[in-house]
Amino acid sequence: WLVDLNKFLSEEISAINALQIVARQRKLTYTEKQRLSKIIEATEDVTTKIGAFLLLDEQEEAKTLFFTLDNSAQSEFTQYPISSFIKFDNAI
Repeated sequence: WLVDLNKFLSEEISAINALQIVARQRKLTYTEKQRLSKIIEATEDVTTKIGAFLLLDEQEEAKTLFFTLDNSAQSEFTQYPISSFIKFDNAI
């Protein structure tokens, strides 16, 4: 079903969805981490950047961006499965 859903999502979101599945099973490879770094550089979407930073375990960067979101956007983000990668305090 994820493949079907990805037809409606950006390439960046699709990559993050796939890589979070991988990250739950094993450590990311250098190439996978490079892909996330490229997403961070290329996207303007803050939530996409947060997701990529979380998968890279760059908690401080993710935290800084997370707290730029308004309360509604923070609440919405915490509903996404990727929020399970959050390790910083006061996020939820």
